[in-house]
Amino acid sequence: MDDFSGLAAVARKSNVAFIETPNGYRTYLNGEDVTEAIREPAVSRVVSLVARVPELRRHLVQTQRQMAAKGGIVMEGRDIGTCVLPWADRKFFITASVEERARRRYEELLSRGVQVSLQELISEIEERDRLDRSRAVAPLVAAADALVIDTTGRSVREVVDLVVREVGKR
Repeated sequence: MDDFSGLAAVARKSNVAFIETPNGYRTYLNGEDVTEAIREPAVSRVVSLVARVPELRRHLVQTQRQMAAKGGIVMEGRDIGTCVLPWADRKFFITASVEERARRRYEELLSRGVQVSLQELISEIEERDRLDRSRAVAPLVAAADALVIDTTGRSVREVVDLVVREVGKR
Protein backbone atom coordinates (compact mmCIF):
# COMPACT_ATOMS: atom_id res chain seq x y z
CA MET A 1 0.00 0.00 0.00
CA ASP A 2 3.00 2.30 0.31
CA ASP A 3 4.28 1.69 -3.24
CA PHE A 4 2.47 4.65 -4.82
CA SER A 5 4.14 4.35 -8.22
CA GLY A 6 3.46 0.60 -8.29
CA LEU A 7 -0.23 1.13 -7.48
CA ALA A 8 -0.49 3.77 -10.20
CA ALA A 9 1.21 1.46 -12.72
CA VAL A 10 -1.27 -1.31 -11.95
CA ALA A 11 -4.17 1.13 -12.39
CA ARG A 12 -2.86 2.33 -15.76
CA LYS A 13 -2.74 -1.28 -17.01
CA SER A 14 -6.20 -2.10 -15.68
CA ASN A 15 -9.48 -1.94 -17.55
CA VAL A 16 -12.58 -1.23 -15.45
CA ALA A 17 -16.00 -1.61 -17.05
CA PHE A 18 -19.60 -1.51 -15.89
CA ILE A 19 -21.63 -3.90 -17.99
CA GLU A 20 -25.38 -4.36 -18.00
CA THR A 21 -26.37 -7.99 -17.49
CA PRO A 22 -29.73 -9.68 -16.93
CA ASN A 23 -28.97 -9.29 -13.20
CA GLY A 24 -28.25 -5.56 -13.38
CA TYR A 25 -24.97 -3.74 -13.84
CA ARG A 26 -21.80 -5.58 -12.89
CA THR A 27 -18.26 -4.30 -12.35
CA TYR A 28 -15.51 -5.93 -14.38
CA LEU A 29 -11.77 -5.61 -13.92
CA ASN A 30 -9.74 -6.84 -16.88
CA GLY A 31 -12.70 -8.93 -18.00
CA GLU A 32 -13.36 -10.53 -14.59
CA ASP A 33 -16.58 -9.86 -12.67
CA VAL A 34 -15.46 -8.28 -9.39
CA THR A 35 -18.84 -6.90 -8.30
CA GLU A 36 -18.89 -8.83 -5.03
CA ALA A 37 -15.14 -8.96 -4.49
CA ILE A 38 -14.79 -5.17 -4.30
CA ARG A 39 -17.28 -5.16 -1.39
CA GLU A 40 -15.30 -7.66 0.70
CA PRO A 41 -14.00 -6.48 4.11
CA ALA A 42 -10.37 -6.85 2.99
CA VAL A 43 -10.96 -4.33 0.20
CA SER A 44 -12.91 -1.93 2.42
CA ARG A 45 -10.02 -1.88 4.89
CA VAL A 46 -7.51 -0.57 2.32
CA VAL A 47 -9.63 1.62 0.07
CA SER A 48 -8.84 4.83 1.99
CA LEU A 49 -5.12 4.03 1.88
CA VAL A 50 -5.25 3.58 -1.89
CA ALA A 51 -7.40 6.72 -2.32
CA ARG A 52 -4.59 8.90 -0.98
CA VAL A 53 -2.28 8.12 -3.91
CA PRO A 54 -2.41 11.23 -6.16
CA GLU A 55 -1.30 9.56 -9.43
CA LEU A 56 -3.72 6.67 -8.89
CA ARG A 57 -6.55 9.10 -8.09
CA ARG A 58 -5.84 11.09 -11.29
CA HIS A 59 -6.08 7.92 -13.35
CA LEU A 60 -9.29 6.75 -11.69
CA VAL A 61 -10.93 10.19 -11.95
CA GLN A 62 -10.09 10.24 -15.66
CA THR A 63 -11.63 6.78 -16.06
CA GLN A 64 -14.79 7.82 -14.20
CA ARG A 65 -15.12 10.98 -16.28
CA GLN A 66 -14.83 8.95 -19.48
CA MET A 67 -17.66 6.73 -18.29
CA ALA A 68 -19.78 9.76 -17.41
CA ALA A 69 -19.11 11.49 -20.75
CA LYS A 70 -21.56 9.12 -22.41
CA GLY A 71 -24.34 10.60 -20.25
CA GLY A 72 -27.27 8.96 -18.53
CA ILE A 73 -25.23 7.65 -15.64
CA VAL A 74 -25.61 7.61 -11.88
CA MET A 75 -22.34 7.46 -9.95
CA GLU A 76 -21.73 6.98 -6.30
CA GLY A 77 -18.60 7.60 -4.36
CA ARG A 78 -17.08 9.77 -1.70
CA ASP A 79 -15.80 12.47 -4.04
CA ILE A 80 -18.05 12.25 -7.11
CA GLY A 81 -19.83 15.59 -6.55
CA THR A 82 -16.75 17.53 -5.45
CA CYS A 83 -13.90 16.08 -7.51
CA VAL A 84 -14.94 13.64 -10.23
CA LEU A 85 -18.04 15.40 -11.59
CA PRO A 86 -18.34 18.79 -9.89
CA TRP A 87 -20.45 19.96 -12.87
CA ALA A 88 -23.00 17.12 -12.52
CA ASP A 89 -26.63 18.11 -13.13
CA ARG A 90 -27.83 16.68 -9.85
CA LYS A 91 -25.91 15.88 -6.70
CA PHE A 92 -27.02 14.05 -3.62
CA PHE A 93 -24.85 13.50 -0.57
CA ILE A 94 -26.40 10.39 0.87
CA THR A 95 -25.31 9.55 4.38
CA ALA A 96 -26.38 7.72 7.52
CA SER A 97 -25.10 7.26 11.03
CA VAL A 98 -22.04 5.08 11.44
CA GLU A 99 -24.14 2.54 13.31
CA GLU A 100 -26.72 2.39 10.52
CA ARG A 101 -24.07 1.98 7.82
CA ALA A 102 -22.36 -0.75 9.83
CA ARG A 103 -25.64 -2.57 10.40
CA ARG A 104 -26.44 -2.48 6.67
CA ARG A 105 -22.96 -3.69 5.74
CA TYR A 106 -23.17 -6.41 8.40
CA GLU A 107 -26.45 -7.69 6.98
CA GLU A 108 -25.12 -7.55 3.41
CA LEU A 109 -22.00 -9.51 4.32
CA LEU A 110 -23.93 -12.09 6.34
CA SER A 111 -26.31 -12.62 3.40
CA ARG A 112 -23.26 -13.47 1.29
CA GLY A 113 -21.92 -15.86 3.92
CA VAL A 114 -19.14 -13.55 5.12
CA GLN A 115 -18.70 -13.69 8.89
CA VAL A 116 -17.75 -10.37 10.46
CA SER A 117 -18.21 -8.56 13.75
CA LEU A 118 -20.63 -5.63 13.86
CA GLN A 119 -18.31 -3.78 16.24
CA GLU A 120 -15.39 -4.38 13.87
CA LEU A 121 -17.42 -2.86 11.03
CA ILE A 122 -18.29 0.19 13.15
CA SER A 123 -14.60 0.72 13.91
CA GLU A 124 -13.60 0.28 10.25
CA ILE A 125 -16.23 2.74 9.03
CA GLU A 126 -15.21 5.31 11.64
CA GLU A 127 -11.56 4.96 10.61
CA ARG A 128 -12.36 5.17 6.89
CA ASP A 129 -14.45 8.29 7.48
CA ARG A 130 -11.62 9.86 9.50
CA LEU A 131 -9.04 9.08 6.81
CA ASP A 132 -11.26 10.25 3.96
CA ARG A 133 -12.25 13.50 5.67
CA SER A 134 -8.64 14.37 6.44
CA ARG A 135 -6.93 13.49 3.15
CA ALA A 136 -5.29 16.35 1.29
CA VAL A 137 -6.72 15.50 -2.12
CA ALA A 138 -10.50 15.29 -2.60
CA PRO A 139 -11.50 14.93 1.05
CA LEU A 140 -14.89 13.51 1.99
CA VAL A 141 -17.23 16.49 2.10
CA ALA A 142 -20.65 17.25 0.68
CA ALA A 143 -20.58 19.43 -2.44
CA ALA A 144 -21.96 22.90 -1.70
CA ASP A 145 -24.76 22.35 -4.23
CA ALA A 146 -25.64 18.80 -3.15
CA LEU A 147 -28.83 17.86 -1.37
CA VAL A 148 -27.80 16.09 1.83
CA ILE A 149 -30.03 13.10 2.60
CA ASP A 150 -29.67 11.31 5.92
CA THR A 151 -30.95 7.79 5.34
CA THR A 152 -30.73 6.66 8.95
CA GLY A 153 -33.90 4.75 9.69
CA ARG A 154 -35.19 5.09 6.12
CA SER A 155 -35.90 2.24 3.76
CA VAL A 156 -34.35 2.02 0.31
CA ARG A 157 -37.78 2.73 -1.18
CA GLU A 158 -38.14 5.92 0.91
CA VAL A 159 -34.75 7.18 -0.21
CA VAL A 160 -35.39 6.34 -3.86
CA ASP A 161 -38.76 8.11 -3.72
CA LEU A 162 -37.13 11.19 -2.18
CA VAL A 163 -34.41 11.31 -4.84
CA VAL A 164 -36.93 10.81 -7.67
CA ARG A 165 -39.09 13.64 -6.28
CA GLU A 166 -36.06 15.95 -6.09
CA VAL A 167 -35.00 15.09 -9.64
CA GLY A 168 -38.54 15.80 -10.81
CA LYS A 169 -38.43 19.29 -9.25
CA ARG A 170 -35.49 20.39 -11.40
